[in-house]
Amino acid sequence: MSAVARSILRRRELQRGIGRLCILKSVAALVPHRSLGSPEAPCSRYGSTLAPAESSEVQSLLHSNDVIIGTTGNTIPKETKSSHQESTTYTKKDEAEHPPDRTFEEMVVLFREIEASFPKSLGEDRWYLVLIATLTYASDPAHIADLYSYLISQPKYSTSESRKALMRRIREALVKLVCLIGVCKPITAIFRIDDVEKEEDRDYTFSRDGWQADEKNLERGKGFLGKIYRHNMPRNDEKFIAHKDFAELTAHIFPFGTAWITYNITYGLYLSDHTILDPFDTEVVALCGILIQNLESVTAFHLRGARRLGMTSEDVEGLHACCEKIARFCRVRVDKVPRVADIEHEVAWE
Repeated sequence: MSAVARSILRRRELQRGIGRLCILKSVAALVPHRSLGSPEAPCSRYGSTLAPAESSEVQSLLHSNDVIIGTTGNTIPKETKSSHQESTTYTKKDEAEHPPDRTFEEMVVLFREIEASFPKSLGEDRWYLVLIATLTYASDPAHIADLYSYLISQPKYSTSESRKALMRRIREALVKLVCLIGVCKPITAIFRIDDVEKEEDRDYTFSRDGWQADEKNLERGKGFLGKIYRHNMPRNDEKFIAHKDFAELTAHIFPFGTAWITYNITYGLYLSDHTILDPFDTEVVALCGILIQNLESVTAFHLRGARRLGMTSEDVEGLHACCEKIARFCRVRVDKVPRVADIEHEVAWE
């Protein structure tokens, strides 16, 4: 590749990262941040600190006549706008179909609304779990870092130890979401939290150190799953008879047989570990993380499971209402899922 071609590619790469830098500068006074948006240590679009040479290039581009600020706050090269006018000119229809991402100020309004509307009978320290479970899936996972920044600005988290305890709860919620929504978005949320986390607030504990898929893990998984499903589980297991990668009966390992992934991984490794998040915490994460995906059957299972764990129907309906508010905010649909009233007749154990 010629030197001219390398120069053009390098310039375009930097231009793509400028939009995020501009936005971060505008909210730097509101959000505690270790490096992003700081003129002394600007960051790349992946969150890592730029080298001095890169930093100089970014600063020069920010003040260059070669870039302009588009209607959505992104930087657009002038030459691109003139040569591809149709693709970079935004109309009201374009914004309706492809609206810009939510701002930090808009996120704060949502955080306060969910905190205020969360069922008080479920306690004061669970409302943000609803946001973690839903925003990680339905929005940009970077907004979990916004939530973290909002939380640590409160007096309750004024000490380093309290912020470490908070981080353990946030991290555990994200770990549990891996089995519910996949790994990529929770990992992205962790990357963005790492961008704003102060060194003195870092928690280096490892909750699953020494974990093994042994009989103890299996029994723990079966125990918690039994509280959620009870007599309904055999009927669910029948669905996997022809799909054994999901639920193989491993009699050669465990003589009594088990749906391996469900019992050992989904519940054994993830959902039945209550060392950081208790059963109610876990079910808030599970129910909301599933409901926001607009999944009818599995949402019904966990509406029923939340009631079987001891949540009142009013509490469960309150969680559902919070998820609906977040869904509207994130512009996603949750119109296929049942309400708690629809499954109330199934709650009884037998």
